[in-house]
Amino acid sequence: MGYSVAVECRSKKLRDEMISLLDKEWKDWGELNGYEGSGIRPPRTNDLSYHHGKLPYIGCDYNAQGGERMYLFAFIRWLAIKIGKTMPLPSDDFIIVPFYIYDGDEKTPVALNCEIKGCASVDCWGVPIETKNSRKIKGVWEVVRNLEIYDEPNALDVIRAEIQRLDVLWNKQCTL
Repeated sequence: MGYSVAVECRSKKLRDEMISLLDKEWKDWGELNGYEGSGIRPPRTNDLSYHHGKLPYIGCDYNAQGGERMYLFAFIRWLAIKIGKTMPLPSDDFIIVPFYIYDGDEKTPVALNCEIKGCASVDCWGVPIETKNSRKIKGVWEVVRNLEIYDEPNALDVIRAEIQRLDVLWNKQCTL
């Protein structure tokens, strides 16, 4: 694979509950869009290419682009929001946010319904949301423009619907 993203979980028990759900319910991008194949390996708790943490984590290896890559990052941000550890922002110790880890060592904060320089603003499902400061390309939000390039104009809707499905299942299952 090419890259790894992971979430350090607040506890082993949370990790185990979430991976139990994902073992049954994970759908890859091809499955969501009616074709076979995926550039994302299903979520797991060990043996990522670039994550060597000793803490309990869930992550994925991937080599994906377009909507598939966006799906993975929305999913990882959702995991961070639901079961991940938090960290203070480097610029402000009073703002605590969830984060994910890119390629084993780069902690990336999750900008949940807010704006953090260098991070995509996201909703409670980890899906990017457009803000007044969102980057535009020829007047079109960069996220939408990039999906148009890959001929996936409905990708955000597919991503949000799938993560909302997982969210409902998680809220029913979680005992903590």
